[in-house]
Amino acid sequence: MKGKLARSTKEIPDEISILLLGVAHFKGQWVTKFDSRKTSLEDFHLDEERTVRVPMMSDPKAVLRYGLDSDLSCKIAQLPLTGSTSIIFFL
Repeated sequence: MKGKLARSTKEIPDEISILLLGVAHFKGQWVTKFDSRKTSLEDFHLDEERTVRVPMMSDPKAVLRYGLDSDLSCKIAQLPLTGSTSIIFFL
């Protein structure tokens, strides 16, 4: 993945003031590591009509803060990393 983000942003027009990229790279460690043996094929909904089966991880013991933000009209999930750090997803 190294260098791919820089290459993908070269063709962005100057008029674009904000661009959200679906890329994340970090070197943190999860506070609660997922057990790969708990990965199973589950339904992932692409939209209201299309569903595909993909490998999904799950762990009922994992700590996950989750909520809805009505101002942003999105869901927010926070996963804790070691060293008093978290990663936050806006969905």
